[in-house]
Amino acid sequence: MSRPRILLPILTILLLAPVALRADVVHKRGGGFIRGRVLDDESNEKKLVIKTKIGKQTVSRSQVLRIERTTAAYQAEATKAKNTAEDQFALAMWCLEHDMDDEYEKLLEKVIQLDPNHAEARRRLGYSLYNGVWMTREEYKKSQGMVKYKGRYVLPQERDAAIRDADRQDQRREYFRNIRVWQKWLRQDRPERRQEATDELLAIDDPLAVEPLLSLLGEKGQDPERRLLVEVLKGIEGDESTAALLRAALEDSVSGHRDAAAEALLDRKSPALLAEVTRYLGHSNNLAVNRAGELLGEIGDETIYSALIEALVTRHSYVYAPSFADKARSLSGYSYSVRTMQVGPDGIMRGTYGGTTGGSGGLTIGGGSGKQVIVKDFNNREVLSSLYKLTNVNFGYDKERWRRWLAENQQQKAATLTK
Repeated sequence: MSRPRILLPILTILLLAPVALRADVVHKRGGGFIRGRVLDDESNEKKLVIKTKIGKQTVSRSQVLRIERTTAAYQAEATKAKNTAEDQFALAMWCLEHDMDDEYEKLLEKVIQLDPNHAEARRRLGYSLYNGVWMTREEYKKSQGMVKYKGRYVLPQERDAAIRDADRQDQRREYFRNIRVWQKWLRQDRPERRQEATDELLAIDDPLAVEPLLSLLGEKGQDPERRLLVEVLKGIEGDESTAALLRAALEDSVSGHRDAAAEALLDRKSPALLAEVTRYLGHSNNLAVNRAGELLGEIGDETIYSALIEALVTRHSYVYAPSFADKARSLSGYSYSVRTMQVGPDGIMRGTYGGTTGGSGGLTIGGGSGKQVIVKDFNNREVLSSLYKLTNVNFGYDKERWRRWLAENQQQKAATLTK
């Protein structure tokens, strides 16, 4: 009574197996063939539907020469194959040739069970030898402590850093959206809306908001917004806000904004800030040099004496833009020398001129109509003022005397320390 119950599952497997394994070949009239599995339930007397690797294909029955079912052929090959690594590998290659991919991989797995060091089977399954051990690339990477993140293997700390960076980018985008809305409110005629936007902005204390703030209120902001930006930055700690305040203190075109930013920096004294301000002494714009010199008089110490001395007199190149009247006078045969020069925030030098008959001294404007490049040495008054404030010594703009004084001062201090 028990034998039919045992045979029934076996018969079921045998009946289902050919369907799973089948890879048919449909030969077409006039040459060519399609390899895949004929879907009998979707085919009819007029058409044939074949499931291939790239999807389903439909051909007319009139184009079909014959259909080669590979189930029987596979069973014949499998019956001949012995349970050895060599025979099972040969059977796997037969399956590969007949597009029986699932059975191909199963047979390769069987091969390495029979012979764990079967190199070709291992290679086809994606294994490589790592220090004498067969491993897939995934296994090897994991053995090195790596994890998969967005399709590639990285160290756990790299993955964590990437996740944190993505989170920060999301937060920055959120700040961009919110600040853009608040900026619109600031420009409305409704006082309550402007006050609400001001309160929202002043409540920001996240360093991640600095970039959106600078982009919207700084680079694209109106004057009142740039002034508000300074107040917002004062409430944000960190290097990003300090750097932004420094740029405002030294580069903003409005003196009120510069003064407010410089005042905020007085509470942020640090070696890093001192180094950043000192770098501005080499700025291409003479105005920035003097502003940096003035700020260093408030936050500086003896470590910057040498930098201030070298910045007492600096050379700058500017574009000179003659006015229409200058050009007219030049064309009339007159030449004018520059009595005073001023450099605007745009880096353009503009001058006040006095007439001369011979064009001696100063800058002579010829008949050219284009802009000219002016190279000039500037005595930097704010730098000298800060040097005097810090040292209580004044040698004017004489760099050499300042250098000698500094060398003597340092020698005296060194001698004191050795005693």
